[in-house]
Amino acid sequence: DHYARMRAYEEEHGVVVDEEKYLVIPDALNLLQSGDLYKLLKTIDWEMKRMKEPPVLVVFDTVSRVIPGADENNQKEMSLFVKAETEVQHQFNTTTMLAHHLSRSGNGNMRGSTVMEGSADTIIVIKREPGQEYGVLVAAKMKSAPDGWELEFRLKTVSIDGFVSSLVITEATQRPSEADFGGQQETGYFRYGDRKSTRLNSSHGYISY
Repeated sequence: DHYARMRAYEEEHGVVVDEEKYLVIPDALNLLQSGDLYKLLKTIDWEMKRMKEPPVLVVFDTVSRVIPGADENNQKEMSLFVKAETEVQHQFNTTTMLAHHLSRSGNGNMRGSTVMEGSADTIIVIKREPGQEYGVLVAAKMKSAPDGWELEFRLKTVSIDGFVSSLVITEATQRPSEADFGGQQETGYFRYGDRKSTRLNSSHGYISY
């Protein structure tokens, strides 16, 4: 639940989130269909004009949910998906992030075609065993900066109004053991646009979990 996550984040970090600038589109989309891509672009454009500023980040969670029925192993279909996602980035000169799963083979690669992995500027792998409190972020690929670094994190349960609770990512207060993040891995993918320039800047990356 997005509302519970937001409230828990505010409670844990002592901040207030501007809900007007946090928008969720619950509608089912298929970015391989031009009609759905057009509707998404028009929706973002309308919200941008309403708020009088461009989006800072557009998140697709998850890849499989925005290309329902597509063959993730098919290079042509995944290339079309990357093209559609890039169009969102370029039209609004924004950053896009895609959440995607790793292969079940355990080889550490992203599931499906290598198109997304090859086109990524940044790949962050999230490792955490199911049910464990601690995990680690691993910079598997960074095109414009050093990679290979790790950042430990903790999933903390935060109570909201005394009866509702949600998980919040916080800084790890102790070093997690190998058992905490040995097996569960997912991925995410980022694209960056230079919003300070009128020239569109095509750059992107992944987060894996």
